[in-house]
Formats: sequence, structure tokens, C-alpha cells
Amino acid sequence: MTSDILEELQDNIHSRVFQSLTTYIDRAGRRLTSLSATPDLPSSLAHSLASVPAACLVTGVNMPDRDATFDSLVGLLRASITPHVARLQSKECSTLRAAMYRMISQLIGGGGWASLEDEEEEVMVAGPKVKRRQCTMAVLSVWYKEQVSTGEEDSGYTRSPTKATHSPRKTPYLSSPRKKPFPGSPVKRALPGSPSKSDRDPKGFEGSPRKKIKSSIISQLPKRSSKPPLVVVLEDLESFHPRVLSDLVLICSEYRQTVPIVLVFGVATTPDKVHQSLSHNASACLAMEVFRAEPSTQYLTRIIEKVLMSNKLPFHLGGRPFKLLLDIFLYNDLSVENFIKGLKVCMLEHFIGHASSFLCCPAAKRPARLRSITSSQLDSVRKLPSFRTFVEAAPPKEQAALLLDHSHTKEVIVSLLDKLEVWYARFCVLVKVVSALTNRLPGAPMGRQVREVLAVCLSQPLVETEEYKEVEKGIRNMAREELCTILQNVLDVLKEHHGEDEVLSEMLNEVSLLVGRLSSLDQAQEEEEASADGGGGAVTLGPSDRFRLREVWFDNEALCSTVV
Repeated sequence: MTSDILEELQDNIHSRVFQSLTTYIDRAGRRLTSLSATPDLPSSLAHSLASVPAACLVTGVNMPDRDATFDSLVGLLRASITPHVARLQSKECSTLRAAMYRMISQLIGGGGWASLEDEEEEVMVAGPKVKRRQCTMAVLSVWYKEQVSTGEEDSGYTRSPTKATHSPRKTPYLSSPRKKPFPGSPVKRALPGSPSKSDRDPKGFEGSPRKKIKSSIISQLPKRSSKPPLVVVLEDLESFHPRVLSDLVLICSEYRQTVPIVLVFGVATTPDKVHQSLSHNASACLAMEVFRAEPSTQYLTRIIEKVLMSNKLPFHLGGRPFKLLLDIFLYNDLSVENFIKGLKVCMLEHFIGHASSFLCCPAAKRPARLRSITSSQLDSVRKLPSFRTFVEAAPPKEQAALLLDHSHTKEVIVSLLDKLEVWYARFCVLVKVVSALTNRLPGAPMGRQVREVLAVCLSQPLVETEEYKEVEKGIRNMAREELCTILQNVLDVLKEHHGEDEVLSEMLNEVSLLVGRLSSLDQAQEEEEASADGGGGAVTLGPSDRFRLREVWFDNEALCSTVV
């Protein structure tokens, strides 16, 4: 259950920005194909066609899960927009020739590319056989034209790249099944008939991320066009050589009428870095739109709320391991993937090192599991410190039944675990209440995020901490307007989570009455001011003017001492 929730969160981490990004790429591709199909274009449309559409994805500087992010992006693009996606990295594109080879070989080859050793043989390891001298824009233009024409005949699905004509000079060789390959070339692997065949199943396309892409995300994406664009993803734009990057953009702009290429720039700093890395001529050829990915801290907050603060999962972390994982994330790597791995290690250690871990299961399976346990397993539960404390606080007859009667002990264990689930659900809501109450205080003694308050509450009783004492002082010195705003936030949290809990419902009523009383002070003050109008020398103070009140008090004290 935990792994399913984590996989869903991993798939949906950037779903919002990916939705906007794929929509932009689809519209840009349709615009390019529609304009290129028109022979006589007006000057305004010709100028629009001269721009190469580009999407700038700002991931942030501290983004260690960058590879997983681009894996998910490429998977979504291949599943929804186009099967022709190329990924370029700066370490593989030191020269323009290498960059062109990497780009065209992936577009023609359906996602694979040759390694450095295979480049000497000029043969692709995966996908159709593409030689280095065939990786030119002219060959790509001819190949795309045939792919589009074949796709229209096959109801929108592209033909297998192995059947495509990669070069006009190689037509007899590539189309002839009797021709044998060159001596020394690697054995051809069994490949799917077409990249689009794998696209029919969102879980099976080549180059997909490790986590499956949920159908709910794909269903929201635009429908694939009959003339899909060619998408080129440059993951680390800051590390590319400026000359290579500028020449690549200019070449794509030169062939814009025959090859609809859409560029995706992965930027870690700011969008201005794109124009700083490109020459003036190359920058003028781009029509760029900026998209910003969510920071990893927001994703961590989502994981904590959906996994660690969820009543659906029976496993809950203690204060020390949670604080350790949180410190590693904040002060070491900012990697959500490593945080999830640490959480899995904690679960593994819990289930291996504790004999009573069989009770950590969903509530529906708990009675059946307790009926099938042995006496030794039940004794391991009786030896737990929490259960021993419960037995010591029970009456003498109840103590004997808990220690000797197995069936009675099992019933009590089920009842205690049910109460524990109710208590933990209430505890998580109160953690959010404390966060809403303290995150706007000066200095934020308990932190400004829910995760920080959760770490404090899991470690020790909240009222015994130094942070709680500082919070008390801060609330006592707050103005009434600020206190009303904070209590309104607390009221919103309770309205959202109180459910059928009687304790939370009672707390909701008390906070509502308190907010109403504080709000009615304005009306009471106006009535007092109206009644004091006939007194003459009354001093009118603002509702929170403490400094003015202090000055008036000192003046009255000096006047009294003079009279005496």
C-alpha cells in the first residue's frame, strides 16, 4: 500500500507543469505542421514560422532528482504527443557533429543511441541501423516526410523505423530484405514493429521512467496529432558549449519548413541563461515560453501529508528517525528519492527487528491475523513496554485476564489498535492546527512548515518544549487583529479535517465562539466610545495602541504624584 502511494506521488510530482508543457508542445507542433503545409504564406505567417518553438523548464538549482524528472517528462511526451523524442546531454554533445548525431539517431532510431564504442562502427545498438553519415538534416527531412505519409495511411500510427528510407542513396539496401548486413555489424535485435505500438500501452513504451505513468494523467493530455512534432530535450543547458548550442538552434531554424522541431531546455538557474548561452542570431530564432517545476521541498511536504500523516497506512515513524531523514534531506542532498529510500529502510528494519510487527497491517486484516497467531507471538506483544504499562494500570482481575487469557488479550489488542488509529488521526490534525497557529509568529519558534512541527511533536510532549514557551509569549503579545487572523486559519483546518471526531468537533465550536467574541469587541468599543462622548476629557485609544496607552498611564501617574 505504501509503495502504491509513493509511486502515485512520484508520477504526479510535476503533473501540473507537465500538463501545461505538453499542451504547449502539442500546439506548437500543430502550428508548425499547418504552416509548413501551406505553399504561399503571408509575410506575418512566414515570420511566425521562422521562430523555432522552445519550452524552458526551470527545475531549480537544488534538484538532485533531475534525471527522474526528465524520465517522466520524456515518457509523457512519447505516450501523448509524439514517439519521436531525443534527449541530449552536454557530456555527449561536446561538438556540433556529436550533437547532430545524438539528436538525429534518436529521432530516427526511436529513442536509442549508440555508445562511444559503437560510434566507431557507426551503427546504432537499439532501433534501426543508422550510420553517422546518414545523420543529417536532409535525411531527417526525407525520413519525417515518409513517416507522416505512412502514418496517414495507417490511421495515425507511424511505420516501423526499420522500414523507413533513411537516405535516398540507400533506398535499395534498406528496402531489400535479401541484402545481408555489413560484415562485423552487430546482430539485429528483436524490436517492436513501430514506436507507436508501444505508445498504445502507456506502461510499455521504450524509454519510460521507472515508475509507471498513471492513466489519469495521460487522459488529461491532448490527443496525438496525425503529424507529430519532433521534440529535442536539452537537459542541462548551462553546461552546453555556447557555440554548439547556437549552431544547433540555427540549423533547426533553417529546416523549420520540412522538420517541425520543438526544443525543450532544462534550466537550473533562470530563463535568462538561455539568451546568455545563445548568440543574438540564434536567440532571434526562438519563440520561448517558460515553465517552472515545483521545488523538491513541496514534494516532500506532499509525501509527509499523504504517507506519514495518513490514517490509511498502519506504519508511522517515530521522532528520532523522522528528524534524521528530515535533516538529511534539508542539509545534505534535498533528494526526495533518497528520503523515500530512507523511509523504506526504516520499514524494513521495523519488520525484521520486531517480532510484534505482524500487527502492522490494515485494520480490516487485523482480526484474522490475530486469530492465526501463535502463543509465542502473543507473548511478544505482551512484552512490549506500552502493553506492560497498560497492564500495570489495569485492575487486578483485568491484569490476570490480560496475562493468561489469550482470547481476551486478542480482543483488547484489537480495541487498543483501533483507538490508536483514532488518536493518530486526531494527532495529525492537531499538528496542522499548531502549525497554523505558530507559523506566523515572529521568529517562527516551531518552524513555518508542518514537517517541522511534526518533528517536534513526535520527539517529546509539546507542552514541555522550549518552543512551546516561546509560542505562549508570542501569542500573548499579539494584537487582536493578528490573533483573529491566526484563529481563522485554525478554524479552516478544523473545518476541513474534523469529520466525525467528537473532540475535534468540540474544539471547532470553541474556536468559532472565540473568533466571534474577538470580532464583537469592535462593536462593544464603539458603544463605550459613544457613551463617553459627554465626559469631555476622555482619551480615545486604538484597539492595539499599547505604546499610546503606556504614555497616558505615565502621564496620569505623574499627575497623581504632583497632587499628592
